[in-house]
Amino acid sequence: MVACVPTIGLSPYLEDLVYDLDYVSVRVRLYVNSEHVPESVIRLVEGWPAVDDPNRWGRNPELVHVPGQTIYVSWNQAAEYAREHDAYLLCVTDDVVLRRPLVGELAAALDVREHYGLISTDPMCGPGDWAPHDVVDTSHQRGNRYMFATWCFIANPHKWVDVDPRYQIWYGDDDLIWKMNAAGHGVGYLRGVGVTHHTSTTSSQLPWVHEAAAEDGQLWVATGH
Repeated sequence: MVACVPTIGLSPYLEDLVYDLDYVSVRVRLYVNSEHVPESVIRLVEGWPAVDDPNRWGRNPELVHVPGQTIYVSWNQAAEYAREHDAYLLCVTDDVVLRRPLVGELAAALDVREHYGLISTDPMCGPGDWAPHDVVDTSHQRGNRYMFATWCFIANPHKWVDVDPRYQIWYGDDDLIWKMNAAGHGVGYLRGVGVTHHTSTTSSQLPWVHEAAAEDGQLWVATGH
């Protein structure tokens, strides 16, 4: 499995997130879109400890530095990378805390649902609620990101439909969900499996967030969704 972690290097949760993903043998790719790679990320990539456990990847997180690139372009690139390696794609923001079993639960849910393209964690619960249940199908919620946890979800890259690269924030989530549904791929969340999603380091970038979201909202309406 490959994890796409877009970051600007400000999250205090990033190092623990990378460690937990590495522990369960997920290859981590850090997509940095800031002008310069923060020292914290450089230390994380270059100083990752060697791992003696042969059952783990034991490799440093990979750095992909493209200044100005949006989270959605990072998702698209990561999907292509995962497709080339025939691996599931885990998209996760840098401001979440997850339980290590979560990755296996999401993968198992996707394994037995061949028509599904995306399965997220439960947007209604945190990590204290750990009782995996059936996947809740939200395919009827086209373009409704509130029924899908875009801060932590798994994807079958062979079913992936690229997000419109013009989107900057929030509405690209809707674009992905709408396109996956339109292509006939199921979308849903795994009930009872959640993460802690802290205040986003991206959302704190005001006033850019409001301006970008307004532009994206206009694009969303203009494209007929």
